[in-house]
Amino acid sequence: NGVKEGKYVAKVGSTKYETLAEAIAAANAGDTITLLANVAEFEGAVITKNLTFDFGDYTITGKAGATVLHVKNAKVTLNGKTGGIDGGAGGDNIAVRADTGAEVIINGGVYTVGADAKGLGNSTVYVTDNGKVTINGGTFSSKAAYNGKYYVLNVLPRRLPSEAA
Repeated sequence: NGVKEGKYVAKVGSTKYETLAEAIAAANAGDTITLLANVAEFEGAVITKNLTFDFGDYTITGKAGATVLHVKNAKVTLNGKTGGIDGGAGGDNIAVRADTGAEVIINGGVYTVGADAKGLGNSTVYVTDNGKVTINGGTFSSKAAYNGKYYVLNVLPRRLPSEAA
């Protein structure tokens, strides 16, 4: 398809993709998306199908204001070694969000998030609307504090009124 070797960032089965967004769109429920390179300035994706992400030693970094993986009504498994998700910085960034009907299983990897535009902290893993997250391993951090606290795992049983819709 005209893509030079080494330009692929992810694969689903044996099919390689130039962008993570293409790989997510092409994946069917039950598929595994394997990173082949670091992904920078990722706009984020809403995941509504059961998927597994295998980061290996590669990292997805969100652009300013991104929720890197926003899981709704799906079961998503995240596997990593030294790779994982850097939620990014500069806005209301989130590395992983588990929302309505979501089940996220984290089996390793590195997960972090940077500060917002005011230098205040964001949530690394954000759980709301009775989403569920199971952590079996991994390293979690936040690079900035909000009101003196680092929100590595932020759990709200329901959405805030400001988050309606």
